[in-house]
Amino acid sequence: MAQTQKASFFSSIAKIPQWIKIFIGLMLGLAIGLLLGEKATLLQPIGNLFIQAIMMLIIPVVFVSVVSGIDSMKKPGSLGRIGLKTLLVYIITMFAAGLLAFLFASILQPGAGLGQINLAAVGKQFTIPQTQIDPANMLINIIPSNVFNAFTQGNILQVLFFAIILGLAINVSKNKVPYIAHFFAEAASLFHIIIRAVMSFAPLGVFAIAASITGTHSISAMLSLFYLVLVMLITCVLILLIVYGVGLRVFARLNPMPFFRKMLSVQLIALSTSSSAATLPVAIDVTENKLGVKKDIVGFVQTLGTTINMAGMTAYLVVVVVFAANLAGVELSTLTILKVTAIATIASMGAAGVPGSAVLFMALTLSVAGLPPDAIALVLAVERFMDMLATTLNVTGDSFTAVLVGKSENEFDENIYFDRQKAEV
Repeated sequence: MAQTQKASFFSSIAKIPQWIKIFIGLMLGLAIGLLLGEKATLLQPIGNLFIQAIMMLIIPVVFVSVVSGIDSMKKPGSLGRIGLKTLLVYIITMFAAGLLAFLFASILQPGAGLGQINLAAVGKQFTIPQTQIDPANMLINIIPSNVFNAFTQGNILQVLFFAIILGLAINVSKNKVPYIAHFFAEAASLFHIIIRAVMSFAPLGVFAIAASITGTHSISAMLSLFYLVLVMLITCVLILLIVYGVGLRVFARLNPMPFFRKMLSVQLIALSTSSSAATLPVAIDVTENKLGVKKDIVGFVQTLGTTINMAGMTAYLVVVVVFAANLAGVELSTLTILKVTAIATIASMGAAGVPGSAVLFMALTLSVAGLPPDAIALVLAVERFMDMLATTLNVTGDSFTAVLVGKSENEFDENIYFDRQKAEV
């Protein structure tokens, strides 16, 4: 009898949607962090184990998913068309996110209520990293000089490039190498099983991460900047609804509710890890198996998005510019707004893989707006929370683009998207 009740209890737990379990873990973690303070850092190793398990999967999942996806394309020549569509969607949504961020931040006015602050004095407490950006060098570095180094160093863009080349080669000569094509298809399926196994521990991992982060930050010290985080949160939610929600309804003719519901587990992972790369294996699995996008689209679009789609960072940079303008008492002109949005969009696309990129590009956008870079010092106090929100917006945009491109290429299953049962033949 006791064993039956125990089995029934675990069966009931298993039926709870994954996103609800993760959300409960997040809320409990925040509560424990506030309650225990710095003692909550004792839970950090558990969170680190979960992150390491996900990081372990990133490179192999990207590699086999892209190779298998391109190999399964009926018309490999369509890759150029798919790539162009993907790039256009990313650029348009990033620019739209920047403009909307300006609109909402201008209405909500972050920084307007902080009073007189000596930015120069605050700025002396921090060292702003000086990193040189060479666009030509970044382009050349997409091609790996040593494929094995690309794998061992975790250079996703180089691994993606090599996977595209290998996938095309296998596709073209499939009749000559059928076993290799079959190997990558099976490997992709195998890694999806591993992802689901790792994700079963997500609630525990998110709980530990949330507790350790909350425990190491003084709530009283951050109250003065809480409104800035709140503005970023409101901005991200509205961008999700307007850009992605309306985009799905208008351009894909889909009800956006299934998309947002199924993306919750991915968003919560992104929120807790602040890493698009760490979220990538989970995002690929959800986009393919729950949103209904075929794997030949998912692997390419999602991986490319991890490196160039930074709608969240674009919004982040723009909100910081408005924040700094309010601190300095400067009114931003329409031309300045458009210029800053364009620069933030371009800068965000080059942010992946650049050390201290968020701080570096903050300095860039502030200088374009003619504002003192010392405001960065204040933002650094809540940078982790701002980055968490920006990352959540980034990964949502990756899956949104995959759905849009998949629908336009007839590589999309509405039965999976709407949870319909296929009629038996």
